Amino acid sequence: MKKILLFIAIAAIVLALAVGISYKVAYNKATKDNDSTSKVQNVVSENQTETYGVKPEDPTYYHIDGTYVSESSYETESLTYVFDGDTVYFGGLAEQEGNYEIQGDKILITYTKAYDPEGKELDTFPYGESEEVAIIDDDTLESTTEGVSTTYKRDMSSVADGIVLYYGYDITGKKPDKNNILVDIDYTDKNKEKYEITYNSYEKGKYLGKSNGTLEETYQDVGVVSADGIINLSKDYNPIPRKITTRSLPSSLKDAYSDYTKVTVLSADIDNEGGEELIVIYEKNLKAEDTESGEPVAESGIDLYDSSYEKLATLVESKDSFWLDEKVEDQKFFFGIDDVEIADIDADGNMEILIRTPFWEALGLSIYKLENGKVKGDIGYSPSLKP
Repeated sequence: MKKILLFIAIAAIVLALAVGISYKVAYNKATKDNDSTSKVQNVVSENQTETYGVKPEDPTYYHIDGTYVSESSYETESLTYVFDGDTVYFGGLAEQEGNYEIQGDKILITYTKAYDPEGKELDTFPYGESEEVAIIDDDTLESTTEGVSTTYKRDMSSVADGIVLYYGYDITGKKPDKNNILVDIDYTDKNKEKYEITYNSYEKGKYLGKSNGTLEETYQDVGVVSADGIINLSKDYNPIPRKITTRSLPSSLKDAYSDYTKVTVLSADIDNEGGEELIVIYEKNLKAEDTESGEPVAESGIDLYDSSYEKLATLVESKDSFWLDEKVEDQKFFFGIDDVEIADIDADGNMEILIRTPFWEALGLSIYKLENGKVKGDIGYSPSLKP
């Protein structure tokens, strides 16, 4: 009888503890959810990071491309590998596709199909039925096929004569300088022949694949090139050699942005020096009834920080940011994450920051480059929103 009573007592204590813990967890969550002391809204949570432009549930993919030179034979051949889901696509003088698996720092490939340059399926595999690819660094890979290993170095000089498109406009050769108003392309047969080619398409830090460009007439003998991505490159090289992620605002910077209603942070090793720089995109969006002046507020900007969270520059900023001259809600403008692309557009291994800037009935672009801790470009640019 005593044993039964002791068992019942222990069970009652355990149940009470479980109920108490559950109540405390629920109370803490409710208290946290109801905490309205923070002025910063829509900030990525402290523990959340996300690959820029790629949802967490998307399959891991690799993109290794470019013109690589064999160190043994010095023969140049164009090599492109795209790993998407369970499928690998390879392009060179001929193209092959197959399956792959990752073992440590090596990618083991088994090819199942091969095509000639015209797209006709072949009975043989020009590059072998299997391959082992080891990524040594951003510019070096080692390919082993049928027991023969070859080290390849990316030839950066091969991209010098390529075409770089941004939102369909030709920005080839543009460097960090003053803000550019992008110029339409003349809609001529000569330009159709020049621009209607195959591009490598990129958007929000993600490789979209190859796409065919089409020169489309937009207005009276002028046009832009239509292709899949925001950035389109005619040459094969990887303009996003290092990961770009969204992250939370560091604690040391929260006071600096406490008055803003939305803050987004991008993180990447922009200058290829090992640390990760931060791009902070912020806005203050207040309705008239929420301000002392009784007028709506629209402000936004984009700041660049080094890997120690020291501010390097305000890249762009827009204060009193209303189209036309009217301070009304539907005339507000804000810089946002959709205005920022990070990509190596000159193939030097150092990624540029491209910011879309507004003009009345036109598209602007500011390009920034970080070298040796110095920012090149039109720092502190403020757009004009008036006609």
